[in-house]
Amino acid sequence: MSGAKQPTPPPRGRRPRPLQAPPRVVRTSVHEVTCIGCGCTDSHACEGAFGEGCHWISQNAKTRRGICSECAITMFNAILFPA
Repeated sequence: MSGAKQPTPPPRGRRPRPLQAPPRVVRTSVHEVTCIGCGCTDSHACEGAFGEGCHWISQNAKTRRGICSECAITMFNAILFPA
């Protein structure tokens, strides 16, 4: 056997967590709503699963925060399938 270390497999019954990119830092207008998950805005939308962009699921006009469709799916899956 060579001296190369073999990667250790994840514990049984647990799936490894997917790697997530850090939130984007985007200069936004004072009036734009920003996603709490990924930082996308109306002028800088997410790519989306099929490259069509995201849309707002929920918005708060006072705090100018919201959740986009891509982050809502991620949060929904995290609740249904905890790691």
